[in-house]
Amino acid sequence: MRPSVRLALALLLLAGVAGTARADFGRDPYSPVVVSPVAYRTTMGTAISDGSGGMLVCWLDARTGNLDVYVQRYTGTGAVATGWPAGGLRVCGAAGEQASPSLLSDGAGGAMVAWTDWRGVNGDIYLTRVLGNGTLSGAWPANGLLVSTGLNSPTRDDAGPQQVSDGAGGEFIVWILTYDGTDQDIYGAHVNAAGALAWSGGLYTPFGLQNRPLLVGD
Repeated sequence: MRPSVRLALALLLLAGVAGTARADFGRDPYSPVVVSPVAYRTTMGTAISDGSGGMLVCWLDARTGNLDVYVQRYTGTGAVATGWPAGGLRVCGAAGEQASPSLLSDGAGGAMVAWTDWRGVNGDIYLTRVLGNGTLSGAWPANGLLVSTGLNSPTRDDAGPQQVSDGAGGEFIVWILTYDGTDQDIYGAHVNAAGALAWSGGLYTPFGLQNRPLLVGD
């Protein structure tokens, strides 16, 4: 085969591959999947794999007035997963606003969802489980489980939750407690697979600023 023919054939093959790729979910910047309705104030998105080629996306959405936590599941083609609401599942609709959502896979197509919550006087950390079928787990309290219950948490602001699996269906979660303008401490909790709080309290609390914790399973 002459070089010019081989080159033309290669270009055609590349064009075919490129055309297919552009049609795939997430490959075409001119045709993105719109996660939340554009008519509402939205912010603070995050995403994780659903373990089956798709993903779970979490964001804050003000369609009801205050910023609430929503989650949506997508298949690998960019379609909303079967059983999930078209506009996303509202995880928390408590009074006040929510912030800093965090996702952790539950290993079954769903996720553990944590966030900073302002339903009370101070910011607190709440956690719940969203099932892979697009519903909230009935084993968890409505609008989430309060996990920031340790010393100082009831009267101080807790924010920025980070999660990691405990290897047994539950999780460890850490966050920052702001004692005052010059003192931030690292607090944490352990929640078991049944959604029960095993413990909650300070992990590193010397005077001064401690922040931006990261977690990794041992």
